[in-house]
Amino acid sequence: MKKILKADLDMDLNLPKFNVFFPDTTGFSLDTARSALDSAVRADPALADLAAMGAGVSTDGIRVAGVPVGVDAWVKTFVEKKAQSVITDVAKLDVVSDGLLHNQLLRVSRAKMLID
Repeated sequence: MKKILKADLDMDLNLPKFNVFFPDTTGFSLDTARSALDSAVRADPALADLAAMGAGVSTDGIRVAGVPVGVDAWVKTFVEKKAQSVITDVAKLDVVSDGLLHNQLLRVSRAKMLID
């Protein structure tokens, strides 16, 4: 999988960020979801790379390109934490008394705050 992504798309797979999401509609517990992934990997040689990657498994939600995807409660918690983090970071800019500089710092740092 890593080789295909690199060859076809010139992309590097970031393994610590690789997760498999089993939506709540599957009714899987976390242990059942992990077992299902392990069974799929053993049954299909094309998925063999997943075994070596240590892919994470979630039944609540995952981030996809920084966007929370999952059950409502998980997404709500994710967004609340992100909002609180941004509020805390923006408050740190209050020491800057120059309005123009404050605005520029906020604009430059805001994009990074929202995707980290």
